[in-house]
Formats: sequence, C-alpha cells, structure tokens
Amino acid sequence: MAALFGGTALPNRSVAISIDDAYRSAYEVAWPRLKKAGLPFTLFVSTDSIDDGGPGFMTWDQIRELKAAGVAIGAHGAAHLHMAGQSPDEIYADIAHSIRRIEEELGERPILFSYPHGEMTLAARDIVISNGFTAAFGQHSGTVNTLLDRFMLPRFSINGKYGIKSEFAKRIDTLGLPLRDVTPADPYLVQDGPPTIAFTVDESLGRVRKLHCFHSSPNEDFVEISPFTLGEGRYELRFEQAFPPGPWRVNCTIPTGGKRYRWWGMQYYSAR
Repeated sequence: MAALFGGTALPNRSVAISIDDAYRSAYEVAWPRLKKAGLPFTLFVSTDSIDDGGPGFMTWDQIRELKAAGVAIGAHGAAHLHMAGQSPDEIYADIAHSIRRIEEELGERPILFSYPHGEMTLAARDIVISNGFTAAFGQHSGTVNTLLDRFMLPRFSINGKYGIKSEFAKRIDTLGLPLRDVTPADPYLVQDGPPTIAFTVDESLGRVRKLHCFHSSPNEDFVEISPFTLGEGRYELRFEQAFPPGPWRVNCTIPTGGKRYRWWGMQYYSAR
C-alpha cells in the first residue's frame, strides 16, 4: 500500500497475502508454509473471538509470536459485525474496541483494516478513516490500482472453487481496470427497485474493447450483463430486477490482447 499510493513502481505480478479472522489454522497450517517460502502476509484479527478463547481461534500468545516473526497484524473489528445497516455509533464502538484490544495485547496500533463479511458502506469507511487507518479492504474481487478508493480496496478470495491452482494463477495474472466516477458511490443500497451502476473507463486504456460485466446470482454463479454505452468511455449496468436483501457482487473485465485481463469488482449490499 505504501508503494502503490506513494508513487513507487512495483514489480509485475506483485501480490499481497492476507488472512482474515485469526483462525487457529492460520497459525498451524498457513504460517509454517508461508514462513518456509519466505512469503510475508497480514493477519486481520477479530478481537472478540480471541478474547472468548474459542477452540477454533488463535490465542493472543500465538498472535504475538506471529507479530514478533514479522507478520503484520491488522484489525477486523471486534465482534465480526455486519456493518451494513448498523448505526455509525455501533460501528465506531466496535472498531474502537478492536483497536484498543490490539494495542493492549500487542503494544501497537493497527494501520490496516478489513471489513467483516466484506460489507462496506460510506459511513463505515468514514469511521475507518477517523480511526487513523491507512487502508481498508473488502472481500470483492479485483486488482488494486491507484484510482481505487484506498479505504475500499478489493481482494481476490482464494478459497473453495477459487482456491485451485488454475484459478489462483489466473488471478495473479490480472491487471487493474481503472474506473472513474463509479455511481452509486455507496455500496450500501437503500433504494427500492432495480439498481443502476455507472462508471467511466479511464482514458489511459485508450479504446475500450470487449468489456464484459457479470453479477452474482443466488446460487453464487456469475451471470453476464451487457453494459450500455453512454459515450466518452462511460458505461451503465441496468438491472431488470431488484436484488434480494443482502450482499451481491459485480465484476467487469477487459482482455489485454494477450492472456491477461484487467479486472474491477465491487460488493454491494441491498437493504431491501
């Protein structure tokens, strides 16, 4: 994050690895393998789960051991709160409590934040900023680029059917799809009826060819939706039906002409 948003060039196919929740398997399975390979990573900790001492979670002593070995520790809230629909006071109290517990146990204030369940809202974003974080991440697919809001950054989930080697390699191969003026700006949608999503493809890409967009469906498969061209690189996704309450996602890709793709994604949340 420091290099990307500080204007420092990064090597091709640079990857940042992060693990959410601080499950015990991160300590017993992931860490030994990543340590042996010399791969750094960030662990995002939900503090209530650690404080409660659940058998499936790490202990503070284990987290301290990882931190001493160079693992970055980020905040993931206290109660793994569904932030979409929560009041600003509830969100602030949860994040503030998680920061306090990490400071008490590790002696250091976290600077990176991961939204529980990937649920981002502008209200939650503002609270994350007010607590001094330098970047925050959702759980929507996409490649980080400098036009993105650094407090609503994407991450590819490498699990389930997306955890196999071929899918992992495909995601490492992606490039950022730089979009401007994405509307609505707030991924928490409260309006009735079908949503409309609009965006402008940055002029740095030149002529836009083979833009494809997809949205998630109730069975978690992705369905293609044709973008409407509004002119001068601006496009609109018009949905015929409202999404049921809860999270859903949109991905858009453009091929580079080789075997690589530029990729943008966002997780939205319908309130009703």
